[in-house]
Amino acid sequence: MQPINSDGRVFVNPLGFNDGELTFMLCNDAQGMLGWFIKWVTKDNYCHEAVLRRPGWVCSQNNMYEEIPIDRYLKNSEGLKFYRIANLTGNEFNLINAAIDSDLKAPWWQRMYNYPGL
Repeated sequence: MQPINSDGRVFVNPLGFNDGELTFMLCNDAQGMLGWFIKWVTKDNYCHEAVLRRPGWVCSQNNMYEEIPIDRYLKNSEGLKFYRIANLTGNEFNLINAAIDSDLKAPWWQRMYNYPGL
């Protein structure tokens, strides 16, 4: 995937990430009170982070930790930022991917969002 440069900014196609790449996504979701509250508590510009590990899908902690289509974020978000870990080895990728698989296989009550622990 080649970024398109325009006026000093780099734009990427979030649907163009390859299988086997681990990409992180920051989301500035200013549409809900929870997003504003998280940004206020953390004193940050972003309220949500997710992981893309296969094309078109994102592992995300909403009400429940699950892997969902990225389209949900492409339609409703006000700002997305993508980044990768430099020099990530294949072994490190496999360890992170195995941890995600383990978390996704957990019972539903263990994947629920921890609202009191914001």
